[in-house]
Amino acid sequence: MSPVIDALRKHGITVRNLDDLASRLERVTDYDKARQELDETQSALAGARAAAARQAADLQARLDRISGNRVQMADKAVQEDAMSAMLWQTGAPGGTDQERLQAVLAQASQTEKTNGDLTGQNEQMRREIARVKGNGGSGLPYCWTTLDGHPEYMLRVDLHDDNVVVSDISPRPRSGDPAWQLLDAVPRGQTITIATLISEVAPLDRDGTAKKCRYAVEAFDGTGRTNKIGYKFLMGRLWSVFMVREIR
Repeated sequence: MSPVIDALRKHGITVRNLDDLASRLERVTDYDKARQELDETQSALAGARAAAARQAADLQARLDRISGNRVQMADKAVQEDAMSAMLWQTGAPGGTDQERLQAVLAQASQTEKTNGDLTGQNEQMRREIARVKGNGGSGLPYCWTTLDGHPEYMLRVDLHDDNVVVSDISPRPRSGDPAWQLLDAVPRGQTITIATLISEVAPLDRDGTAKKCRYAVEAFDGTGRTNKIGYKFLMGRLWSVFMVREIR
């Protein structure tokens, strides 16, 4: 018997002869090769799966971009349609949207210039009223002044196109002065005509005339920008009774 076979049997490995041992060794070698090939195949499969996942993610990203671009294109188309409809509604001259847009922009520029001219005219008119009226056109001093000679104002008068709204100055100056009783009939915080205001302050006007002074009010111009005639009329009526300081 072969010493190799005898030694294997002593270790519990039974083989019939050397040919049987060689056959077994070949099978072991084939198994190792198969195991190696399996490992290599599994590694290649994992790599293929990772590559496929990357390709799928890239494809999805491209699809998302395409979808987003479609939404943007749709939104842009809607905006362009809305702009086109708006330009047609303006009645601006021109055969194309671009021509109509240029006409609208030109009209807006002209309107802005006109508004600027009106603002300048109003400012010039205010300066002229202040120059002509001067000290209320009366040459009389203020009835109420601070210790350093500044006027104290009794009321605030908000001017609107067709009416006025009167409110007290807060805090009320000289709250204990008897002159306040002469203004009890003047409605506060509600719309009244300038004629109503002048009528209701007549007792105060007479008091100032007797004392040879004039009471003062603040006026806020809330008339329309183009209503120069209305503004001038309202301010003229106020100046006929009070000293007036316009606030803005």
